[in-house]
Amino acid sequence: SGDALSVRTPIGGDLLRQVEARPSIFTPNGDGRNDLLTFAFQLREITTPSPVTLKLFDLAGHLVHQLPSMTVQSGQFEQPWDGRDGAGRLLAPGTYVYKITLHAEQQEHQLGSFALAY
Repeated sequence: SGDALSVRTPIGGDLLRQVEARPSIFTPNGDGRNDLLTFAFQLREITTPSPVTLKLFDLAGHLVHQLPSMTVQSGQFEQPWDGRDGAGRLLAPGTYVYKITLHAEQQEHQLGSFALAY
């Protein structure tokens, strides 16, 4: 009470947070609606620029694409993807798994899934 000011901040926990792919079903067919999938995530308590990689796998576990690595510090980030592999070909419709990895002093990763249709 009185003239004291306090700020509550989280201590501990995951450094890589609020990871999502949106929309969960995307349709890169060129009609201007849901043509891009956006991977969004939040990093906290990262004071040294650290690489974040995002890899995409089919359900058999084969790597189908790796997005360019980002070197970032704490904050909120988004990385769009157009549904194409490294050779520029659209991936086949289906369900895919993504793995986002923070390469820092304490390495962390999260997995998620999305569907591609057209």
